[in-house]
Amino acid sequence: MQGLELSRILRSVKDLQLNAVPDVKSLAAQALVPANSLGFDLAKPLQVNLPKFKVDLPPLGLDYTRLFGPALNIENLGLKNIIDTSSLKVFDGIYNAQRAQFEGLFESINRMFDGILPPNWRGVRGLDQIETILLDEGLALAWVPPTDILNALLGASSKQERRRILGRRWKRIVAACRDSIESASSTDFAQYRGFALNVVRMLEGGHSEGAQALAANLLDTMLRGTLDGPSRQEVTNQRNRLLINDLPMRAAMVFGGIWGSHTEFWQSRGDSIPREFTRHGSAHAVSRLQYSRINAVIALMHVTAYIMLLDSGDLS
Repeated sequence: MQGLELSRILRSVKDLQLNAVPDVKSLAAQALVPANSLGFDLAKPLQVNLPKFKVDLPPLGLDYTRLFGPALNIENLGLKNIIDTSSLKVFDGIYNAQRAQFEGLFESINRMFDGILPPNWRGVRGLDQIETILLDEGLALAWVPPTDILNALLGASSKQERRRILGRRWKRIVAACRDSIESASSTDFAQYRGFALNVVRMLEGGHSEGAQALAANLLDTMLRGTLDGPSRQEVTNQRNRLLINDLPMRAAMVFGGIWGSHTEFWQSRGDSIPREFTRHGSAHAVSRLQYSRINAVIALMHVTAYIMLLDSGDLS
């Protein structure tokens, strides 16, 4: 029996498919406006930007399973000897072209989302618990630590486990802080960078107490030197919980952790000395409970994150 040439019978299938599914490039352009090339305004807060982060994909216009099912099931239907199987390459081309188009679109979306995050967050998806780690635990998560350690912190089940991770991997974190600080190029903050590198050297030399004291005071100096009074109060005062959704993404990550590290501590009212790093504890409760290598590393991470935020220009 003469083979059935499906390419002739369904000559216009490719045209039908192209008409049914709009061009993906134009689709992406429509879905991601208005905005700059990223689709976001980095100067605006999270609650403004995140609702824009969506792409409305149209439903596929063709039911490929019903249209091509018999052809794709050729072996089971016993049609191998009567159908010109070379014609099925038409279908393969349609499938592969569409899959590649949409894969490229989603890759572009991921790259755009990564573009508004600090570099160590690229490929990381743990924003659902970031408020707890920043505001309640006072950790710094922007620019440092390195991505694999950041993933470990996000995957940890408790605050204690996160501190153990910092304790085990402190050398890599300190090295990452050094690399970030040295990469900052703005001359406006050169003095801060010099003191921050002194903190790095003190930690590497085994002087964690001095490193923590210098880092805590340097952070306070930077905040006073770069923010006006009301703004500084907003990111340090504990009377009102910092609303990180009102801040741009990178600033939210940096200032969220800084706010969390300003937990108030008053010995006069019987407060226990905090074991976690706090600015108040470092200033008013010099002790083995407050001063530790882990806390010195956390303080350095805050200093590093803030220097990098200043250097990025996002703060302005």
